[in-house]
Amino acid sequence: MTARGGSAWESHRQREVRSVFRSSGTRSRGVIELALACAVLLLCACSCASRSYRLLGERANAVLVPPGVKAADIRSRTFSVQMPDRQADCRLDEAGLSTRPRGRALKIVVDRGTLAVRPAGWLGRWSDLLRERGCIPQGQARSFVSRIAQSFPLRLRHTYSVQFGKIAGSEFMDFHPGQELRVVGPVFRDGPSAERSAVASVASKQAGSHGTLNIAVRSSPDLLGYEESWFAVRAGGDGALRFQHQRTKFFQSGEVESLDAPQATGFAFLSDVRFMRMIYLIRVAEAHDHDLLFVKAPTRRELEARSASVIEDPSRCLARDAEDWCSVGPRELSFNLFVTVEVNGFSKQVAPGTLLGQLLRDVIGGGVTNAERSLVVFRPHAARLAKVAFDHSNNAILSLPLIGGEKIRWLGESVRNQ
Repeated sequence: MTARGGSAWESHRQREVRSVFRSSGTRSRGVIELALACAVLLLCACSCASRSYRLLGERANAVLVPPGVKAADIRSRTFSVQMPDRQADCRLDEAGLSTRPRGRALKIVVDRGTLAVRPAGWLGRWSDLLRERGCIPQGQARSFVSRIAQSFPLRLRHTYSVQFGKIAGSEFMDFHPGQELRVVGPVFRDGPSAERSAVASVASKQAGSHGTLNIAVRSSPDLLGYEESWFAVRAGGDGALRFQHQRTKFFQSGEVESLDAPQATGFAFLSDVRFMRMIYLIRVAEAHDHDLLFVKAPTRRELEARSASVIEDPSRCLARDAEDWCSVGPRELSFNLFVTVEVNGFSKQVAPGTLLGQLLRDVIGGGVTNAERSLVVFRPHAARLAKVAFDHSNNAILSLPLIGGEKIRWLGESVRNQ
């Protein structure tokens, strides 16, 4: 027994060593568990509690707090970008904004109050000026604007305008990467022609005691059908816009045919350009009645100047010296910008800046009077989707402007794919 198991002293020593290891192991596990707990708490303090958007306040004054921001009353934030040109003059201080070169980096301090009081789209113009001076790398001005806009708590009406400018229904709309352009036009028997109209006649007649107005529209005998083309707006590596043809369909007598390329809806002015805007005319030129102008420019400042010029006098778009930067949209074609959102697994194209409540009314086909508990909203933030946490007892969430890429679940209603 002794020879095989060792001496009694050795057995006692082994038990003592095992006891020490058990005790030491317990203390080690305790230290490790404490360290892990501290690490988890630290991570949660930094990210776990703020991985979602938070919508705070009532509908009129609701504030959307983005992920990563702890307090809704944050006053300013500092951003850093690498300067491609170290010798560039990057001091562009103005009210609420300051820039300070630090070696190869540019430190930019933005005051939150500035975002709310400046005109729509001003942040893009300011960042573009930094790009022109060599302070921001080519092709990163738009992503820098998104980074700033998604880093501050903002009132709902500013969550779109700070980043993109004017919303749908304004006198103009700018093109941005991620949008889609839909062009629709008539197809005639012997090809497109600006001289003909798809409508041959319109007759109206008042009927009934309540004054009901009946309108009868008769199409042109030369009209075969209509064509619809979609173009995706992309950003090139240099930051210029690219219009990528997605699909074209021809509709005739209830049948649909897919085409490889646009025929009646091609538009030559959709060439590569850095900045481009659709202007819906409020006043028209004396001798030319056009509804839509396209203005493009190499810089945002020049886009603003050119736009102001043709808004003041649309006939300037027809001048010879404006041929390279201004074009009149063909009257027989309709142009509309859209962004894509997902509702209950189905894609839906909506005008940029459309309010969530309007989308739900359109998709569901009925009134939306409150935000039911089944409503779940995910909104883009940086390179991911973040859930929007909101109070279901008020309607603030219904005033959320859509920027494109949102995923929406409305489980309490039957949602149709339209």
